[in-house]
Amino acid sequence: MFLKLLKHEYKYIIKSFTLVYALFFGVTIILKIFIHMAIGGSSGSAFNTLAGIFAVTWYIFMLIIGLMTITNNARRFKKSMFGPEGYLTNTLPVSTSSNIIAKIVAGATNYVVSYIAVCLSINILIIGIKGSNKVIKGIKEGIGEAFTDHFDVVFAFFFCSTFVYLAFLLFCYMLTSLSSMIGGSKAKSVLLGIGLWIANIFVFTMLVEMFDGTSAAGAMFGIGFFYMIIAGIEFAIVHNIVKNHLNLQ
Repeated sequence: MFLKLLKHEYKYIIKSFTLVYALFFGVTIILKIFIHMAIGGSSGSAFNTLAGIFAVTWYIFMLIIGLMTITNNARRFKKSMFGPEGYLTNTLPVSTSSNIIAKIVAGATNYVVSYIAVCLSINILIIGIKGSNKVIKGIKEGIGEAFTDHFDVVFAFFFCSTFVYLAFLLFCYMLTSLSSMIGGSKAKSVLLGIGLWIANIFVFTMLVEMFDGTSAAGAMFGIGFFYMIIAGIEFAIVHNIVKNHLNLQ
């Protein structure tokens, strides 16, 4: 049943992101053409304006994809757990934990795929440009050196970023769950969200100051462990609300 849940989550992601990815790579290819034309000597006000528009559009699409990996997953959680689909979702022969974990796994997968899509787009833009082979080779050598000579920092970075992402995703789930529990009031939800965000910023600032002076790896491990605990607490709150205080809207 867990795999079936994942299947439905992935179907929703594919449906939501197929057009976005298609447009993103379409803009990438057009921008690539403009870059080659500029290298070939093309210029002029109209040319520069169009090239600038597509460059800005490319950056906007990167921001949209980054935001969508979080907001789309959070919206899916709200719709399937507390919306009209909630009546079906919460009567399936599967535990509450499995329901939540399936959405987390799907969201994390979506994040990785979006990251790969952005990296692929960047590669498309630079491949074929004079000196690009040296740049790509230098990046590969730099990554290899980081893994061999600074593995502790690399591991600490992935450890920290993973749990920061999970904590942020579960924060969105928790906010949705708390909002549903208090009746779905938009005013209360906004105030609750602002309060939690301020608390999170305050705590993060305290963490940065606490680990000031320690090594980069040590600071990232410390922050990672903190957000691992936060993610666990958020998961427990979401699980409790969905299981014991479900308020379908």
